[in-house]
Amino acid sequence: MKPQLANDPVWNKALDWLECLHKHPDDARLQAQCDAWKAQDPAHARAWKRAQRVWQPTTGAAPLAAATLDTFADAYPARPPRRRRWWALTAIAILAVAVVPQLPVWQADYHSETGRMLHVALSDGSQVTLGSDTLLNERFSPGQRDVELLRGEAFFDVTPDTNRPFVVKAGSGSVRVTGTAFDVQFNGQRLDVAVQHGSVKVSDQRMASPALNQTLVAGERLQLDYQHASTLRNRTRAQQIASWRQGQLIADDQPIAELLQNIRRYYPGLIVLNDEVFGERKVTGVYNLNEPEAALRALVQAHGGRVKALGPWVLLVLGS
Repeated sequence: MKPQLANDPVWNKALDWLECLHKHPDDARLQAQCDAWKAQDPAHARAWKRAQRVWQPTTGAAPLAAATLDTFADAYPARPPRRRRWWALTAIAILAVAVVPQLPVWQADYHSETGRMLHVALSDGSQVTLGSDTLLNERFSPGQRDVELLRGEAFFDVTPDTNRPFVVKAGSGSVRVTGTAFDVQFNGQRLDVAVQHGSVKVSDQRMASPALNQTLVAGERLQLDYQHASTLRNRTRAQQIASWRQGQLIADDQPIAELLQNIRRYYPGLIVLNDEVFGERKVTGVYNLNEPEAALRALVQAHGGRVKALGPWVLLVLGS
């Protein structure tokens, strides 16, 4: 399914019928009228089936009977085009949430479910804690200990071995250690490394910065932002490193958009930010990752925004 569907009038009308019948499941007149609309053109029937496939896996609703265009237009005026576009995009987003994130799971040795942590003991005795919805591969050899973080967040407590370096690969970046404890977060657009004790070296094939290839020591953090081609190296408090292990998201003068990235991993649906300016606002606070929707609302509403539910699994963040 492609985003161009949002501009397809037949697809949009199918979504209109689906939403209306979901709200009025016992209206026999509407059901009959929708059946007539589907019979008008094979494209109508195909769009209806496609819309049902998007809706039903996420709502758990029984198949909707259907309903006639004239009656529907009289009883339930068409939604404004802007709202219609949001509904279409939301349905596409729901399908993306249901299907796309599952694909890399097949490639991972270790996978933590959404909202859950997973403790892993590697073959060398090193301990790894995977945060919510995290994928990790183990690729050890006689001379090297390599792991690959495909996505998510992981805290590593590495068994020292000077003869076999321990390397965490994440996209184009890598973190090299001999024995230390550190946190790595990676989402494809951003790599974040923070050291609890010991030291690490971070390198990257895509980025060039004086901050790279320098040793990070306890209490230091390095952030690589691929989208803006920027790096940030700073000090951080010990309790903030991998605070997600205690179910906390600790924000220290960080943009709302950055914090949403963290909350998204704990929410079983989709969180959409529609206001980039609002997303740039800096926030300081502590939020409960065990209740991601409540954390999102607390974060957004405290700064003048609001959260709107679009269907059962999509939350839209609106700026002030």
